[in-house]
Amino acid sequence: MSLQVVVTDRNSVVVSAPGPQGPQGAAGSGSGSGTVTSITAGTGLSGGTITTSGTIAVSYGTTASTACEGNDSRLSDARTPTTHSHVAADIGSVLGPGLVGRSSASSGACERIGLGTGLEIDGSKNLSLSTTPAAQSISLTAGTGLTGGGDLSANRSFAVSFGSTSTTACVGNDSRLSDARTPTSHTHTLSELSQSSATTGQVPTWNGSAWAAASPASGGGTDPLDADVVAWHAMTQHPRWSSTVIGTGAAVGFTDSDSAAGVWRVETGAQAVANRRASYTGGSHRLDAVTSSEFVASCSMSANFSGTNTGWAAIGWIDSNANSASESTDGAFWRATDGGNWYAVTRSNGSETATDSGTASGSSFVRLRVVVSEISSTWTATFYLGGSLVATHTTNVPTGAGRHTGQGIMLNRTAATASNCALDVDYVYTRIDYASSMVVT
Repeated sequence: MSLQVVVTDRNSVVVSAPGPQGPQGAAGSGSGSGTVTSITAGTGLSGGTITTSGTIAVSYGTTASTACEGNDSRLSDARTPTTHSHVAADIGSVLGPGLVGRSSASSGACERIGLGTGLEIDGSKNLSLSTTPAAQSISLTAGTGLTGGGDLSANRSFAVSFGSTSTTACVGNDSRLSDARTPTSHTHTLSELSQSSATTGQVPTWNGSAWAAASPASGGGTDPLDADVVAWHAMTQHPRWSSTVIGTGAAVGFTDSDSAAGVWRVETGAQAVANRRASYTGGSHRLDAVTSSEFVASCSMSANFSGTNTGWAAIGWIDSNANSASESTDGAFWRATDGGNWYAVTRSNGSETATDSGTASGSSFVRLRVVVSEISSTWTATFYLGGSLVATHTTNVPTGAGRHTGQGIMLNRTAATASNCALDVDYVYTRIDYASSMVVT
């Protein structure tokens, strides 16, 4: 006997069985039948125990003894994964070069850890140095003024080498940085002199034992040779002086016109030829052969140079050769060129030092003074304009053999223009101090 199970649909099962068969008879002449006495529904099925006929079906549900339907939403819903692990191949892309891990300062999920300077991930996916570190054999040498150093097998340090030799440094509290000492020989400009004990109008004077502040006999001022105490000499024809003129119309002589009453006028003349000149000079000596040489004059450019009418005027200690069209080779004098400002000038063998006074050479009379003397073993020329000190020269002061100068006034029109230029001189004062005697002219 065989059992037959027929599934009629997805929810029903029909079970049948034939009855017991008798002995087999002849072919085609026998038959038999039977009935199942009991069928029990197992786990996951419903229908109960069938003794005659019935239906067994799948039992659906959400418990352990039921089945899940094929379209149950639990088969495709989202859910939080349970704790698990992954191999490296399971990790997705990481932005930029770096590592995946968790820093000691963080907790929870892993994060990207970047690569610091000098690190890289090489072709074998190993973390390595991107640059080759210095070898231990490399040595750090202490240069001049330092101690320490050594190779890279250990930490090294450098220190300043302090001492008192040329290869050492001076400590910040070295007593030599603040000790008193005697100054070496040096000079100072007037602007560097402090007020000390002097008051307005006083000057340093030697009282026989020390330098002390005192008022000048003239009552003070910037010019020791003050008009109140100097006997000014009017400009007159003098046997020590002589005039020279080059060019038709050039002249040196006394004038008593309304524009220049009681003065001597030096004129170039109006001849349209270059280097028309006139001069009034006298004497010749070496400035460094006497104690001091002083020249003072009050003058004005009554007919000045301008435009294309070029030329120059020189007043003071100048070369006595007035016939030369060139400026003095040697001298200490005042000069105005092409109608410009008055300049303080020292010249020695053609080399010069010139200082602009800032005062224009105009038609107004101005007092020009120059003094040459030896100060602190240095030959020095001091220049005063209108009583104020304008310049102090210690360079190109003419000294030595062959450096002779005279005294006087020169006027030269260098341009070939038909213009008469004139220099008016009100008075002249000169003094040469020979130590044992003084000559005033």
